[in-house]
Amino acid sequence: MAAAHPKRVPPVDAALGDTGAKRHRGGAAPRDPAKIINWNCRSLVARCQGNWEELSAFLVREDADCIVLTETWLEPRTPVGESAPRRHLPKLTDLQGSLLSFCEERGYAANWSCGTARSAGTAVLVKQALGVRPEHVSFSFGGMPGLDAHAHHGEGRCVAVAFAGFDLLAIYTPHRGRSAPQRARRATWTEQLTEHLRVQRAAGRAVVWTGDHNAVWGADDLSHPRWFRQQEHAVDPDRPGARMLAGGAARGTPLADERERGFAGCCDREVDDLWGAAQAGGLFDAWGCEHNAAAHAGAEQRGPARWAGLAGAQQQEFSRMDTDGSSFTWRGVDGNTYGSKELLGRAMRLDHFAVSEALRDRLGACRIVGRRVVDSHGGVSYPGFFGSDHCPIVLELEPAPGGAAAAGSAAAVS
Repeated sequence: MAAAHPKRVPPVDAALGDTGAKRHRGGAAPRDPAKIINWNCRSLVARCQGNWEELSAFLVREDADCIVLTETWLEPRTPVGESAPRRHLPKLTDLQGSLLSFCEERGYAANWSCGTARSAGTAVLVKQALGVRPEHVSFSFGGMPGLDAHAHHGEGRCVAVAFAGFDLLAIYTPHRGRSAPQRARRATWTEQLTEHLRVQRAAGRAVVWTGDHNAVWGADDLSHPRWFRQQEHAVDPDRPGARMLAGGAARGTPLADERERGFAGCCDREVDDLWGAAQAGGLFDAWGCEHNAAAHAGAEQRGPARWAGLAGAQQQEFSRMDTDGSSFTWRGVDGNTYGSKELLGRAMRLDHFAVSEALRDRLGACRIVGRRVVDSHGGVSYPGFFGSDHCPIVLELEPAPGGAAAAGSAAAVS
């Protein structure tokens, strides 16, 4: 008999992953999620206070087994610097009557990892009927199995949940930034993540790696490839600390490494890193393979940074995808992101589902929810973004032949 949904949402302290009794009732065998939503909400409180009506209607309609949230920006219950694990527990008062009520009514258990009130933060909401046990939830790389579930990533950028057939790895990749320390942080992150994916593959575990990757796979993931590839982040000398975009040769200072040229998320180094991590883990881009298969064919043989002619994107004005359609997960929705009105109308695909080859035959669909609409009077709206500058992306998986456990073990031979 299937486990009944509990009547009450787990208490805040249960967010650490110690609610196994509530998540595994009735003796029901754990099962894999069939539908996963991934969304960079850019302040969960702001979205729940300003966009809850349309957002909740979307969540109810999709009825996903797992909901991944990045950039939650939830304030920790204890100050930065306090010892983990309570350092990473969020204050949830502002979510009462919206998300917390939704979790209670729809039977979700929440797994939180906080950064600060204005930075990072990741969460994974899991339907309790899936029967996830607490030892199968971790909050840092290398946490499945063997890592204490209380050991959080220092900035709350990771929540990992192990199901019978695969591991769901939800991450919020650090922005590459403009300074040397920021870029070194991104490099360390990439090195650690790549090694984690390699270890998981060697252990025979299938992985669904999702979240905000802060990187594109190739030129078609940029609405305006030439424009994005010619940009570089710079510091405005007239406003110390202010951010601006510099158009390469026009205003930018010479780069020490030309592989760093390009708007954050689309320079050669970032694309190489994304492909390198995916290849180390034996993963493929679920949305790209379904919607842009021709560009992905043979990509691994050509080298990661050469996919779809990325190196030649200086000459490619527009993406081959519909620039206003559901092809991009991030858009310059307010026209003033990064201090540049030039971003209005431009878009990138930064949020992904990278899935183990062992699960390729189970891929049902992968779709991007948001789009850009221009009305007859020139007005612009962004349906499916729910107030964020990112929109959700949805992955649907078919049941595993012979049971979920068979899919997990199949990863060993991929």
